[in-house]
Amino acid sequence: MVRTYRPKQPVKTQCALCGNTFIRKRVDATFCGATCRQRAKRVRSNKRQNVTDNCPAPTGGTTIRQIDRSAADHLITRIHYARRWPPVSFIFGLFVGETLEGVVTYGRPATQSARDAVLGPDHAGEVWELNRLVLRSNRPNDATRLISRSLKLMRSIVGDFTCVTFADPRQGHRGGIYHAASFIPLGWSARRREYRIRRQTRHSFSILGEFRGQPDRYEQLRAKYGDRLRLIDRPRKRRFVKLAGSKTYRRSRAKLLGL
Repeated sequence: MVRTYRPKQPVKTQCALCGNTFIRKRVDATFCGATCRQRAKRVRSNKRQNVTDNCPAPTGGTTIRQIDRSAADHLITRIHYARRWPPVSFIFGLFVGETLEGVVTYGRPATQSARDAVLGPDHAGEVWELNRLVLRSNRPNDATRLISRSLKLMRSIVGDFTCVTFADPRQGHRGGIYHAASFIPLGWSARRREYRIRRQTRHSFSILGEFRGQPDRYEQLRAKYGDRLRLIDRPRKRRFVKLAGSKTYRRSRAKLLGL
């Protein structure tokens, strides 16, 4: 039996989307043309998408919204491997129902040299760092959904910007999540040394900040901590960049990145 897709006689029918009458070219035609077919596809996709901006979610659905520091403290200080807060300006949480399942934070890179290294000194003010990403259950696609939606919320607050983030190979992180979120790999972080204190997780900038502005702060640190104070080579991390902005912005900043 030969299967046929064309009707034997011209058949008029009504488009399932716009309601206009059209002549079927196939026996299974539902829409009057490609435009309605694509629009219907987008409608179906939007119905499946549960992530909304600060809107109540149905039972079991997910929402992503801005939260305060106290709500995210447990995930940052107890679950994330660093066990400490970085410099943070914006915090976004992923909720399943009313349960906080994930957190992503954004802040300025810690040093001026780190800000300048991305787009150059003239555009250092556009650079923000994704400096914490932690999930409680790590369900499939939650990390990518949290990053992508939080970047859109960030853009609505600060305007067009460039996001930089790092993946630490020592923790088994290769940056697969950032690849999935369309980040651009840009090699490795710079080589440098930093101070650490044995049996503490404090950042080097926090340690040096104890005697900031004093000319002999290194001697004072050595006197306070003795042999516990160490100067070590900082492990290098994989660096990723995301251009979050209009097409014109992305095109111009991609040239600065040499892309």
